This record gives sequence, C-alpha cells and structure tokens, in this order.
Amino acid sequence: MWKLAWAIGRHESANFTACPGGCKNSHNYWGRKAKSGGWMCWESDEEAWADQIDYLQRRYYGRGLTTLEEIGSVYAGDPGWAAKVRQFLSGEG
Repeated sequence: MWKLAWAIGRHESANFTACPGGCKNSHNYWGRKAKSGGWMCWESDEEAWADQIDYLQRRYYGRGLTTLEEIGSVYAGDPGWAAKVRQFLSGEG
C-alpha cells in the first residue's frame, strides 16, 4: 500500500515539492481535503503517511476498489489520473 501512497503523492504534489492551498508544513502530499472544508494537515510526515495508507485501505481497497482506474474514478476528477500515477509506479514518472 505504501507504494501506491508514494506514487499518488509524487503525482499530486509535483514530486513532493508542493502541498495544496499553499499550506506549508501540512505534510499533505496527496491533495486530500478535510471533511470540515479546506485541506488535511498533519503534525508530521510519519502521521501523514500512516493516515494516508489507512485511508487508502479503508476508502478504496476495503470497498473493493483495487485498480488505479477504480480508485481514480473516486479519488480524482482527472480521467487521466490512473495513467499518471501508473507512470510513477512503473518508474517512468
């Protein structure tokens, strides 16, 4: 699961260089929105990674969504998302 979280993070954060909404030190490499609005923020990278992996497990794999196309249809609005993330998984990104 960590490889998927890593590939999504590389894609969503421009290779771990940007976080959404310009919130520095948010540790939000995945562009996750907060339930209350705005963006998710974590205190540390360790906390962020653990939560993202749990989130992917619960929200996608736990519901039977296991391919990048299935996950992308819920995770992202971009129809090309799966192909972009796949490039990072295959080492081409």
